[in-house]
Amino acid sequence: MEFPRDRPDSNAAQGLASSTGAPCFGRLLTLPDWLPCRRPDYHGPPPGAVVNAPAANAPFISGAGDAFSPEPASGAWWRLYESADLDRLVSEAFAANTDLRMAQANLERSQALLRGARAARQPMAEINFDPQLPNS
Repeated sequence: MEFPRDRPDSNAAQGLASSTGAPCFGRLLTLPDWLPCRRPDYHGPPPGAVVNAPAANAPFISGAGDAFSPEPASGAWWRLYESADLDRLVSEAFAANTDLRMAQANLERSQALLRGARAARQPMAEINFDPQLPNS
């Protein structure tokens, strides 16, 4: 019986190349040499799929009006909804979220340590002035 690795033109005889010509390293660990290493032959969705329809790839119709802006939302974006309940919930979340306050404190501490380390690398000069009064 002849195995593919015995033929000089086989993938197994050429090393780690798969049937697609790409390297196939997993074969060394899991599959015997005579078992071919194949990958799925993926071509994407068929041409008639909804994702390929011209309307699916067109720009948003509602995004072209004056009410829309490509600029990022402001820092208090939830206020755009003009909802007292949402404002209250966000305020409660910020007040109860100690993680954000701890992160801010850690960031400020790190920045202070960095400033101190940078200052220590700068050259220093010192001038002393010690006036002596004459003894009378």
